[in-house]
Amino acid sequence: MTIDHFSNIAYLSSNIWVALTIKVASNSIRDLCSLRMTCKAARDAGNADIVHRIVYIPPPYATQWWWSIKTEARRFFNRYMATGHPELLFRVALQELFMRCNKDVGIRMLNSATSTGHEVAKYALSMTLLLRMDDDKAK
Repeated sequence: MTIDHFSNIAYLSSNIWVALTIKVASNSIRDLCSLRMTCKAARDAGNADIVHRIVYIPPPYATQWWWSIKTEARRFFNRYMATGHPELLFRVALQELFMRCNKDVGIRMLNSATSTGHEVAKYALSMTLLLRMDDDKAK
């Protein structure tokens, strides 16, 4: 049994699907998930690394507290961290620097966030390096 196609949307190139997915992902995670459920091409485009770096991550105050303990949410954020999402890199870098007091890892992560163009990470890195007490030569 075959299903008739009423549109030519299935024949769009993968580059167009990725561009559409980036536009949708820059609005919200929920919109990205809804788009990915529409068809195989949208699901494949949603798995592209560029989409993972662009997706909108809500600020910490707008995120439910239980997201940090759910395994699905942790896997979700870990996948986006692995692709180098600038906002998540910045948040984890601040946690490493100021909550866990792991300065070397935090500074490396701030460097990574800075290299992706995150403006606040650039400022935080410059202030952190300026105020470091342990290395006067590096200043």
